[in-house]
Amino acid sequence: EPEMTLTIQREVLMALGDTDALARFDQEHRQALAQEQAARVKAMQQVQEAPTRVKALEQYINDLAGQMVAGVDESLIDLEIRRIFQPSAQRMLEAAKTFVQAWREMQSVEAVLLQRVRLTHTRVTGDTCTRFDHELIGQTRDGELLPTLIAGISYEELRDLNDQFTRTDNELVVALDNALRRAGFDGWGLKVYHPKAKGDERRIYAPDPNPPKKHLGHGTGLSTVVRVDV
Repeated sequence: EPEMTLTIQREVLMALGDTDALARFDQEHRQALAQEQAARVKAMQQVQEAPTRVKALEQYINDLAGQMVAGVDESLIDLEIRRIFQPSAQRMLEAAKTFVQAWREMQSVEAVLLQRVRLTHTRVTGDTCTRFDHELIGQTRDGELLPTLIAGISYEELRDLNDQFTRTDNELVVALDNALRRAGFDGWGLKVYHPKAKGDERRIYAPDPNPPKKHLGHGTGLSTVVRVDV
């Protein structure tokens, strides 16, 4: 709001009819009074122009949103994402082929050994004795890549592999994330603003950058008398 201290003081002197005091006041505060009045005129002009300026600004923002949408090609973005992702997927496929071959080999060896290399214990009376069960490969539980029982491999090694299987590579995550941030992609990605729909009369929304920290209560409704001594 513009300062009006000098303007009020001058109006009081005019109301009192003290021409000498008014002349001295104008002489002493001529420049400051002119600046104050100029500020008032500018403020009034801004108030009068505000609706038109707001309307023009909203139209400009709406036009910019239209240009933004027109300049975004989601198909190109999708192609770029796939281009970056493909080498990792290809390495995974090659490793998976090697893994499947090794897994089939292990299961095949287990099947032949357990079927052919077994001892049948029988008493001389003809009764069958309990035989020793050779367990080479355990059961794979949900979420595991490998069972935690594979003969010749320690439980700790298998457990660690299963843990790594369900986790991301933190170093790679940080490196790729930093590269994307440097390219302009923050934690929320990029926002694409669309213009208002046809017939939508709502105002353009913008969050308040400085929202009030507390609720301002209503006044008491009682008037206050102020005495000004001149």
